[in-house]
Amino acid sequence: MTAISTADYTMIGWNVAGCADTLTGHIEVLPRPGSAFSISSEQGCAPLDVTMQVDEPFPGATYRWKTGLRTVEETEGLVFETYAKKGTYSLSLAATSPAGCVSDTSFHRVVEVSDVDAGFDFSPKHPSVTDRTVYFTNTSTGGDQWSWTVDSLHISSDNSFRYAFPEVEGGSYTVCLDAKGGPGCRDRMCRTIEVAGEPFLYVPNAFTPNGDGLNDLFYPEMTFFDGGNYRFWIVNREGQTIFETDDIEGKWNGTERQSGYLAPPDVYIWNITVDTEDSRERRHFTGQVTLIR
Repeated sequence: MTAISTADYTMIGWNVAGCADTLTGHIEVLPRPGSAFSISSEQGCAPLDVTMQVDEPFPGATYRWKTGLRTVEETEGLVFETYAKKGTYSLSLAATSPAGCVSDTSFHRVVEVSDVDAGFDFSPKHPSVTDRTVYFTNTSTGGDQWSWTVDSLHISSDNSFRYAFPEVEGGSYTVCLDAKGGPGCRDRMCRTIEVAGEPFLYVPNAFTPNGDGLNDLFYPEMTFFDGGNYRFWIVNREGQTIFETDDIEGKWNGTERQSGYLAPPDVYIWNITVDTEDSRERRHFTGQVTLIR
């Protein structure tokens, strides 16, 4: 290591008795390492990768970095850090030479990390074709620009909005919110909105279980009902239940309790209890069916 200055000195001393002595020596003033450094990014979106590098590396120096997340000691003059969360981070560096000389001041820099987290809620939670206007509430953080789409069609740039789904048979719709903010930060959230259709039930009034492959089974046809809480049963004139099922695909073949004994030609009472598709309403249906042989 080269000294930045040198000096020779001579010291003479004596005591009251007149005794004297002379001391000579040599002084070297060694340099301090610099602590100035550069960073790859002063601001950005989380997660932000930042490289910190000493401007003028000092041979053999030890560098002590404070990144705002941790303290690092190393000898290369180079540190990498990832800032995963929004915030303001203070960075500093102190350097020590192999001879123990410490940089006169710590050098400081600041990193600003922004973040956008898209989110929204909606009401009602169970829309239907008869209650089809849905209110979407923006719950995003960090953003200041918005873009709403329904099935990829841009609908609104407002913070929050309401939307009336088509007054046709229900279905599934994908609603997305794109949020932007900070130095180009962005995030997206998408949710599937299930719009229930108007429940529909069709039950024939006769069937012919004669084995010809035509109209041999008696069963209802339904749309927009929930099969998870379903009951379908047949009652004869005496009030006896001769067929019953909780399987929404269940069908009556004209026998008594599926025993193989043929139910006689007659008029029977059918009953159905079932929940609507959104499970908000339980309905009961009843009617008559004529068994023809």
